[in-house]
Amino acid sequence: MPTVSRFSGGRFAVYPNDHNPPHVHVLLDDGENCRINLLSGEFMDTPPRGMERTIRRAYSENIETIWNEWERLHPSDP
Repeated sequence: MPTVSRFSGGRFAVYPNDHNPPHVHVLLDDGENCRINLLSGEFMDTPPRGMERTIRRAYSENIETIWNEWERLHPSDP
């Protein structure tokens, strides 16, 4: 299952067949989405309007879980 954790308004997902750089998908309940680069913590896509602060807060609260899942699914990646 790609969902790593949920937050108010959405969820974080890591996919097993995904590519570098290490990143997490942010999937919002309203259908909007973006990605965050795990190495830099920066958005890879423009975050949905009005959600940047919520996403950043949830990301910082879940970064360890997100990284652990990326490393579990991609053991040979950086």
